[in-house]
Amino acid sequence: MENLCARTSRSPVHRRNYFNYFWSEKHSMNEARTYFGLSMHSVFGVSYLPSCLCLILIVLLSIPGPGNAAFASPVFVGPGQSIQEAIDRASAGDIIEIQPGDYKECINITKKLIVRGSPGQRAPVLDSDGRNSVISLLADGIVVEGLSVTGADNVPMSGIQVLSHKNVIANNTVKGNSVGIYVASSDNSIAFNKIEDNYFGGMILFSATNNSISNNNLFENNLAGIMLIKSADNTLAKNNASYNMGIGIKLYLSQGNDIHRNELITNDYGI
Repeated sequence: MENLCARTSRSPVHRRNYFNYFWSEKHSMNEARTYFGLSMHSVFGVSYLPSCLCLILIVLLSIPGPGNAAFASPVFVGPGQSIQEAIDRASAGDIIEIQPGDYKECINITKKLIVRGSPGQRAPVLDSDGRNSVISLLADGIVVEGLSVTGADNVPMSGIQVLSHKNVIANNTVKGNSVGIYVASSDNSIAFNKIEDNYFGGMILFSATNNSISNNNLFENNLAGIMLIKSADNTLAKNNASYNMGIGIKLYLSQGNDIHRNELITNDYGI
């Protein structure tokens, strides 16, 4: 900023004299003042030039780029309104903020969005009522947080199905679904979720790679708390997969996964 706003090596007097000489060849200085509507010092004097440059730079830096969530204003959705319609109208980088209440719908997130419950309030409940998976992630870079997800209780439905990459799923409650969270992609972060009472597993990774699964509580799910099928190079750390009617963490045809510091209590088998 100092470099952009610094004085040039030429003095203000030199620049004004140069302009005065150039203009005075054909016009009087009074004509110049009339033409520009300002004094010569205010237009060409150095006292205004740095301030103008700084102001222009600040304005340019303050213009949000496309998809810049730091400048995005939340789009609020309340009970009786459609979350899917808000998603369809949104642009990449927008925030969809869902107010507390019950929402009987399934949603497909097809853009890079933040979809969240209102911070500091009761989590909104999204219930698919057995029609389909509750939330499907179909674009990269999505954030889903602070939601309660239920009702996807028919096979092969899931509370949250992750079919795209580099998403964040955090601080959700996923309960009463066929599968709690289903992941068939890579480079996702799934953390601090409460996943319980899902009929065919709390979380299933299928042909999934390089995902981070951490600090989740997976209780009282059937078959397994977490199940990896044909999945590699995932990290499972600091999860509590306990009291499940089956195996805490199950691996099938999977290799190269880093599994450490998980708590596995009162399952039929730990791993």
